[in-house]
Amino acid sequence: MLNNKILADAKPGEEYWDESVRGLHLRVTKTGRKAWYLSYRTKAGQQRRPKLADIGVMSLDQARKAARESLARVALGADPGADWRMERLAPTVGELADQWLDDHAAQVKPKTLRENTRIVKEYVKPKLGRLKAAVLQHEDVDDLHKSLSATPYMANRVLAVVSGMFNYAEKRRLRMPGTNPCRHVRHFKEDKRRRYMRRDEAPRVAAVLAKYEDTRTNAVAFIYILILSGARPDEISRTLPEWITPVGAGGILRLPDSKTGARTVFLPPQVMRICEKLPKIRNGTLLGIKSPKSLWDEVREEAGVPDLRLYDLRHTFASAALEAGYSLDQIGELLGHASVQTTKRYAHLVDEKAHEAAANTAGLLERMMAATPVPALPQTP
Repeated sequence: MLNNKILADAKPGEEYWDESVRGLHLRVTKTGRKAWYLSYRTKAGQQRRPKLADIGVMSLDQARKAARESLARVALGADPGADWRMERLAPTVGELADQWLDDHAAQVKPKTLRENTRIVKEYVKPKLGRLKAAVLQHEDVDDLHKSLSATPYMANRVLAVVSGMFNYAEKRRLRMPGTNPCRHVRHFKEDKRRRYMRRDEAPRVAAVLAKYEDTRTNAVAFIYILILSGARPDEISRTLPEWITPVGAGGILRLPDSKTGARTVFLPPQVMRICEKLPKIRNGTLLGIKSPKSLWDEVREEAGVPDLRLYDLRHTFASAALEAGYSLDQIGELLGHASVQTTKRYAHLVDEKAHEAAANTAGLLERMMAATPVPALPQTP
């Protein structure tokens, strides 16, 4: 039976087996390095002899305890040696992230790839990058997620990226199936924005835009196209003149690709008139600029609507369409939504318009009844 004297006198090139725990043995290399090993057969009959630890790291008693625990796992059908090998060869989280981004480069849209790359660089690698992907724990991801609690939207996006990375790791057999460490990490509640340009704000915005029509023509045109078409900013920034086809008094913008794939944007006559007045840009996009954000930042400050984002102009279009009497399904088609659930984000506008309609209807009925105000109900004593 192995004891401390045998360990001290062990000779290079020899193996010493323990009688207390079957399969546990000490192996000494020719250079005199000593380490604990465990010999066992898997349920499938495969012979394994994984290294447990160097003798200086693990005592005899610790080696016996580790060996017993491993043999118990073997009896239940596990293969500790394969697991240990996976851990040693598995990439770090940073290396896994790089593999994931490379393999997904051709499968996702460029904008998505850029955002995922930014999230990996700014959030994932600094916190988790050096840890082994095969043994990353739920607590590690939960700590990262909670550290971003001040920005719940971004925290949830980071969690989604990490989850995607580890789903990929399982498919590549870099981690055991069903062990994604993002499971059961609770998402933060996100307050959905319900901002759009109101009736009293629109004239102020228009007045400020008018000041810049001559000096920043294309940026002003860009903003008006967003307001009048409901298109996404990145869709208009990429639009080529040849993608637009006149149809009657209006037109059709056929986008070969968008957030939801190829789609058609229906352009009203007002937008077509704007496009006709734009200067031609040789071999360029319709407007020749990527974004009117710098101008919009000035406009919203001057107009007294500092919290009105450029993307909120798309919400404004949805609000106006609803007020014009169109259904959520019709609005979803105009906005190019791939899912009915996406359009339902505008359902709160239905409630607002319903309250307005109820008030207007009650007012009309009140006038019909000889302009006599509806009496207040007596209070219950």
